Amino acid sequence: MTENSLTYIANAGVMLKLDGKKILIDPLTTPGNVLYLDTEQAARVALLTNAAPYDHVDVVLVTHHHRDHFHAEGILALLEAQPGAHLVSSPEVIRRLKAASVSTLSGEAFESGSSTVPGSDRWTAVELELYEHTELTCNGVTLQIFRTLHDGEDYADVTNLMFVIKSPSMVVAQLGDSAPADINFEGILSKIGSPLDVVIANFPYIAIPAARKLVERCLTPASLAVLHFPDPTGEAARWTEVAKKSFARVKEIYLPTVLLETLGETVFLPMVAD
Repeated sequence: MTENSLTYIANAGVMLKLDGKKILIDPLTTPGNVLYLDTEQAARVALLTNAAPYDHVDVVLVTHHHRDHFHAEGILALLEAQPGAHLVSSPEVIRRLKAASVSTLSGEAFESGSSTVPGSDRWTAVELELYEHTELTCNGVTLQIFRTLHDGEDYADVTNLMFVIKSPSMVVAQLGDSAPADINFEGILSKIGSPLDVVIANFPYIAIPAARKLVERCLTPASLAVLHFPDPTGEAARWTEVAKKSFARVKEIYLPTVLLETLGETVFLPMVAD
C-alpha cells in the first residue's frame, strides 16, 4: 500500500503523494523573495532534473501568478524535464508561461516557439468568474477548482484558485491565498460533496481567531497544515511569533494542526493528534 504524504518544498509549495500520484502545488517561487521562503534548492534541482523524490510528477497546480507562488521560466523547465507532468492553473499564469521566452534555471535556454518549449497540450487554463467552480480529471487525478477572493484589498482583482484534490483514500484542499472570509467558503462542503481530510492554509488561518472559527465552521477538516510563514531571518519574522502566540491559546482544543516551517520536511497522511 502506498503511503500518503505531504512534503513542504517552498513558501506555499508542497508535494502531495496520494494513492500513488504525485501532485505539486505552487512548487517553484521566483528566486529572490524578500518576505517569504524560496523553493528549497535541493528540491528545485530535483524538480528540474526529474530526480527522486520529486520525479515522475503527475500534476502541477499553481494557485496564482504572484512571485512567491510561481516562476514562469522554472515551470517551463519543470515541464520540459518531466514529460508526464501536466499543469493546471489560471489564464494569467498560462499567459505568463507563454510569454516566458528564456529560462536559465535548468542550465538551458528555452526560446518561445522552439521545439524544446512544452506546448499547450501540457497545460490547462481554468477560466472562472469569482466564486465559480469547476471539476476536471488530469492524469488520473480528480480536481475541483474554486475561484476565491484573494486576501488583501490590493489584490482583489487577482485570480486565486483553491484546489481540492480527490484521491480514492482522502480529500485534500489547498486554499492558495484565499481571504479568510465567509463569502469564500459558505456552502463549499456541499459543492465538494465529501469531507475534507486535510486543509492546507496560510498562517493567518491560525493567527486570527475569526479565521480559526471559519475553518471549523465552513471547512470542518479532519486536520490542518499551515504554511506561507515569513522568512524567519527577515524583518517580517515577528508575524510568525504573533501567529504562534495566538494559536497557542487554543492549540490543545483545536483540530490536529501541523506548522510547516522547515523546507524539506514530510508529514504522513492522515495526520493524527499528538
